[in-house]
Amino acid sequence: MFTDGLGDAIHAGSAPAQPQLVGGDTITPVPESRRSRRIDNRSETASGVPKGLPGEINARSLKLESGLRRFAKDGGESPRFRTIKKDSLPDALSGAIAEFERFTGNRVDIIRNLNGEQSGIDFNGVTMRDGTLYVDEASQHPATTIAAHG
Repeated sequence: MFTDGLGDAIHAGSAPAQPQLVGGDTITPVPESRRSRRIDNRSETASGVPKGLPGEINARSLKLESGLRRFAKDGGESPRFRTIKKDSLPDALSGAIAEFERFTGNRVDIIRNLNGEQSGIDFNGVTMRDGTLYVDEASQHPATTIAAHG
């Protein structure tokens, strides 16, 4: 079991939370307060990953850029990524990542896509089949994305 960074339990193979029927035909959507929170005065993305966390260029982010370059849109920029430093992630998400890595033996990197619109590269999660799962920091359900690739 993982959590989605917002405190909701995610089980491998489960679908993202959907609006639930309450009292017959009424659909109750997930409250806005659950989709966007503030921690330490930093605004979070819908994924629960705070915006503005430190990112770095490393061998894995360069490998991802190289591997996805051929998928960039015609006339678009080459993709550019930064790896978010794991020690800056919220505890719930870093704990879920650590458990996944321990269980599967694979590595998970949270990635910042610097120019998705210009390159045409947009993903929730992708693997280059090298033992690393790259999850976009803006992924709607990062724990579900991680569990689905397990």
